[in-house]
Amino acid sequence: MIVLTQEQVQAMKMLEPTRLQVMNPQTSEVFVLVPLSQASSTDYGAGTWTDEERDLLRLEACQMLDSWGTDA
Repeated sequence: MIVLTQEQVQAMKMLEPTRLQVMNPQTSEVFVLVPLSQASSTDYGAGTWTDEERDLLRLEACQMLDSWGTDA
C-alpha cells in the first residue's frame, strides 16, 4: 500500500473524483485510482498474483514514489 502525503490528500479533496488519474512522470504512463469501496475483484485480473508480479508492482510503486515531486 502506498500512503498519500497531506499534499496529495488535499489535491484529491479538491477534485472529489470517483476515479482519480495519476501519472508516472518518468514514463508518462497513467494509472487510475479507484476507491476500494467501488472496486470489484474482477478489476484487477483473474487469479492470484505471483511473487514476481508482486515484486514488479512493488518496484514500480517505489520508483514512482522516489520520483514524486521531481521534474521528469
